[in-house]
Amino acid sequence: MAITKKRFFISCLVGIILMYFANSGLQYFRGQTINWLGNLGYAILFVAFVTLLSWLFGDFGKKKADH
Repeated sequence: MAITKKRFFISCLVGIILMYFANSGLQYFRGQTINWLGNLGYAILFVAFVTLLSWLFGDFGKKKADH
């Protein structure tokens, strides 16, 4: 199944939000000061890297199967 623009946007947005909260939670439970802007930048870079990998090796250009 090909990735539509809507599904791609939603998955990127959800990935950024989850990575943002995961990094903040790890810093909180380690007792570190939470670096809010750094966590946002890290989350965006991580999602961009995953997007690049899925573009290179994934199903971005494939068409739906005719059933």
